[in-house]
Amino acid sequence: MDYTIGEMETLRSGNEQKIAEIQRINSQLNKALEV
Repeated sequence: MDYTIGEMETLRSGNEQKIAEIQRINSQLNKALEV
């Protein structure tokens, strides 16, 4: 599959948002487990 540079940027920014969300949830889970 060939992507344009713009499409790659869009995909990457979307992935970064998902990763940030997952990390945020993960840290909340870790805090919950510490209690």
